[in-house]
Amino acid sequence: MMFRQYLGRENMKVFASHAAMYTMLGFAIGFLIFYDMFYYYCAPFNSSLPPWAFVAVLALAGILGCYLYPDIIHVMLSAVLLPALGAVFCFILYVSPAFSPEMVTTSLSDGLFVVAQYIIFDMILAFITVFASGFVSLYFFDS
Repeated sequence: MMFRQYLGRENMKVFASHAAMYTMLGFAIGFLIFYDMFYYYCAPFNSSLPPWAFVAVLALAGILGCYLYPDIIHVMLSAVLLPALGAVFCFILYVSPAFSPEMVTTSLSDGLFVVAQYIIFDMILAFITVFASGFVSLYFFDS
C-alpha cells in the first residue's frame, strides 16, 4: 500500500522531468569531457578546450541542475549523477566507430582502460565544480 503513492501521475511527471534534465546535462558533460580528452576526433576543431572554458561549462551545468529544484538533495544528486552520466556518454562516444576508428582494431576492455585513465581527473573536477556551483546557486534561487 505504501508504494501506491509513488505510482501516481504527478510523481511520474516529476521523475520524468528529473530524468530528462539529468540525461541532457549528463550528455553535455560527456561530450565536453570527450572533447577535452580527444579533441582531434572532433572534425571542425583543431585545438583543445581551454581550462577556464571547461570549468565554466561545468559550472553552468551545475547551476542549471539546481535551477528547477533548489534543495541540497538535488545539489548532491547532480554533483554525483552528472559526472557519472558524463563518463558513460564519453565512453559510448569513444567506442563509437564514427568517432574513433582505432576501436575497430582493439578490444572493448582496452578502450575502457584508456578512457578511465584519462577521465578520472575530469570527473573529480566535474564533481567539485558542479557541487560548488550548485551550492552557490542555492543561495540565489532559494529565496
